[in-house]
Amino acid sequence: MLSNPSGKYRPASFLELVNRQWPSKTLYTAPAWCSVDLRDGNQALIEPMSIRSKKAMFDLLVSIGFKEIEIGFPSGSQIDFDFCRQLIENKLIPRTLLYRSWYKQENT
Repeated sequence: MLSNPSGKYRPASFLELVNRQWPSKTLYTAPAWCSVDLRDGNQALIEPMSIRSKKAMFDLLVSIGFKEIEIGFPSGSQIDFDFCRQLIENKLIPRTLLYRSWYKQENT
């Protein structure tokens, strides 16, 4: 992965619009990307991902350079709970990775 991906492309041309600020801004750094491929979207799959396939996908995402990964929704399914627990308890999350995990918030 490139150390500075923003240098790969020339800056896009901007629009000059009255009373608008963001269209005339120029990006100088690459955006931060967060993979959501492992989250609780399993209910949409005919055959949900197993812990083994989630681990393989996690390893792939880490290997291609993602620095932020949403690892799951532990209260959404037993598989998501077990997968998140396995990653955390076995210290399988690289220290350079920001991981996210969602939970249902109780009404207060």
